[in-house]
Amino acid sequence: MFYFLVLSLLFVNVLTQDGANTYTPCLDKAGSSFCVKPFMNGMCHDEAVKELMQEVCAETCAFCP
Repeated sequence: MFYFLVLSLLFVNVLTQDGANTYTPCLDKAGSSFCVKPFMNGMCHDEAVKELMQEVCAETCAFCP
């Protein structure tokens, strides 16, 4: 169920992107309250969702430079 929610958020994000790349890597796009649970479950470095976590939960998962 959680993977479905995460993938749904990614799909919506892809559909709603505008032409300009406004990606800010050191913010939790999904909100820090959303990102805490995947972080606690070790999903930040899980190969299945790592790329998504880098974009959606960069701050909580410590992907910031």
